[in-house]
Amino acid sequence: MMQSPNRPTDIMAAPGARLSEARDEDSIDLSVLLRMLWGGKWVILGAMLFCLTLAWFFASQQVPVYRATASVIFDQQQRKLA
Repeated sequence: MMQSPNRPTDIMAAPGARLSEARDEDSIDLSVLLRMLWGGKWVILGAMLFCLTLAWFFASQQVPVYRATASVIFDQQQRKLA
């Protein structure tokens, strides 16, 4: 026989138990998360290098919007200031 998890007797019998279960389900185990990330390090590194290469390629193909040049001209005559 299947019992309903939200029966009033279950809630009244152990009000802290359901709250405790909800906290366990919402918690994140950082060691498990870090092991998962470390296991997929080559996939992460490959995706990062692919995106960086793609970004560099598209940036290098863009037409410059503007260009600035400057010239410095020195006056060969010495001026006398009084």
